[in-house]
Amino acid sequence: MRINASTIVVAFEEIKIETKFDELEKLFNQFQIGVQKINLPDDAPAEIPRFFAHSNFGHSNIIVNNQSIQISTVYDDEYGSDSKRVYEYIFDRLTIILKAIEILQAKMTYSGLTINTEEDIDDPVAFISSEFLKIKSKSVAFDNSINLVYVVNDSYFVNINLGNLNVYKNIPNNLNDKFDNAELIGHKLGIVIDINDKYLYSQNQKYFTTEESARNIIEYSKKIIETTVPKMLQKGEVDI
Repeated sequence: MRINASTIVVAFEEIKIETKFDELEKLFNQFQIGVQKINLPDDAPAEIPRFFAHSNFGHSNIIVNNQSIQISTVYDDEYGSDSKRVYEYIFDRLTIILKAIEILQAKMTYSGLTINTEEDIDDPVAFISSEFLKIKSKSVAFDNSINLVYVVNDSYFVNINLGNLNVYKNIPNNLNDKFDNAELIGHKLGIVIDINDKYLYSQNQKYFTTEESARNIIEYSKKIIETTVPKMLQKGEVDI
């Protein structure tokens, strides 16, 4: 299994963060290229980004708005093949987010982590059909996917999605360009794991996430990737 990308997010009660720009810039500039501020009217929706920054080599970006901070990262082949290294990076980035929250003096509401991975399975559509869907059909499915959602420990949503991941060469850069010159060179099984504590936050008015909960989510995601997913692919059993 190889990890392609990750997104870690921590949400907080809505606040005006513009007054903390200088402190945030100082924090993020230790890890990113020039933090950029987006000028918006005072009544702009809270979810619109106020600040963003990109890492030195372009693999990561930070987005900050008036109710959340998220760091998204795309991993190259070598880095993504080392899950230990990836999770060390994710924990490090969580530390940055928590420092930013401390600067903002914000009350955290919920946190989550999404991991995009791929598995070397040549015909994912046939694999999903035969191993999980058990559907009888005279026609061959062109595409398919499955999405499983669990509530764990009355606290966390655990989402596991399996789908076909096409691998192309010569992908167009412009969204309006056609794919007629793109070359399909293979398929992989794409697996997305999304874990967050929105369930407990939505069920309990007194609940607010903590640093411990955010770190537990990351640890739990690592367990899902290293233990649950392999067992699911090999035996069709989900042990969470």
